[in-house]
Amino acid sequence: MLIDVTADGGSSTDRFVSVVSQIVSTSGWQHRGQGGAVGRAQQLVSGGPLTMHLQLPGVNADLELEYRPTAEAVCDVRLYTPLDPSLPHREVRSGFVGRLATAHNSIARKYTTSHLEPQTDPHVLLMGTVPRTAGRLSIQTMAAGLSAAALEAAWLHEQINSPVDEYLGERDRGDGR
Repeated sequence: MLIDVTADGGSSTDRFVSVVSQIVSTSGWQHRGQGGAVGRAQQLVSGGPLTMHLQLPGVNADLELEYRPTAEAVCDVRLYTPLDPSLPHREVRSGFVGRLATAHNSIARKYTTSHLEPQTDPHVLLMGTVPRTAGRLSIQTMAAGLSAAALEAAWLHEQINSPVDEYLGERDRGDGR
């Protein structure tokens, strides 16, 4: 179900539901709770919590949409793709965590749109604000970029974890040192 946007951007609640609907209908993002993403968006703007989370199946990624209506904006968007949630959640420039944050930034820069900014963070790849004036194509482009960034980060994380998993498997089989 795709909800059309009115010429003036629609009301705040209708506009947020429309943004969520467009993201879900044009990409693989899903809400894992009851009622689906659009139902959750409608519940949210009716007085529920101010954030909702969408997941990309098979990928450790969380798309957070914070309903924050203003004269210019509909919501804030954050794409979380942590390799390990226990890693420090702050800007680190050195060591493994710093290099991971830099790699995340490199991925995020590829998928930056007019509404998304790359981050140098071990957890957050992209952040942005969906303006009230964002059109259908702009939202679809943003959703595609978020999906592609999440998939590329998942590939990176798999490449990082694979040697460790292989080592642990060898050790468990008695093949390791």
